[in-house]
Amino acid sequence: MAFWFLWRERKPQWARLALAFSVTLGAVIGVTRMAAGGHFLSDVMWSAWVVLFAAWLLYYPLMRMAERDPLDKA
Repeated sequence: MAFWFLWRERKPQWARLALAFSVTLGAVIGVTRMAAGGHFLSDVMWSAWVVLFAAWLLYYPLMRMAERDPLDKA
């Protein structure tokens, strides 16, 4: 899901494909684990939210650091 944040402004089509791929892959793995009895639906959904929230939390500080001029000492 992190690639959606990275590409959403510069390459929106890539961002949508990356998001669709990650959600599909997560759903397939989650359904497989539920079928095996290893997880509940709530476990799978919470995992997706945690991954999305972690990517969101990391995106803004990292992008802000990348936008700053490294030679600017102010």
